[in-house]
Amino acid sequence: MEISTLRKGNQIRIILQGTMDEKNAVRLRDHFRSLDLADIREVELDFAGVGRVGSAGIGKLLLFYKWLANSGGNLAVVNLPDPIFNLFNELEFHTLFRVAGQEFTA
Repeated sequence: MEISTLRKGNQIRIILQGTMDEKNAVRLRDHFRSLDLADIREVELDFAGVGRVGSAGIGKLLLFYKWLANSGGNLAVVNLPDPIFNLFNELEFHTLFRVAGQEFTA
């Protein structure tokens, strides 16, 4: 899994590429831990390049949401491919943070 982070002031965008399996979920958790959440208010996770999310990835995502919320920040997960978007809706993640599917472009 490739993880890229772009920062603008107190906002960051994390771009993910690959599969969020057990091994990559640990890499993602380590990446989250490396962020200084004290001055971050908005985090956007871009899932456009994610093909699959396993239970370990879901667990790390919820853990990150908790860390971020405890420091006063907000999370959004965007550009979700349809199968992952549907899964996140079934899990009712939209009640915790913003969940958005892929934007249609003509």
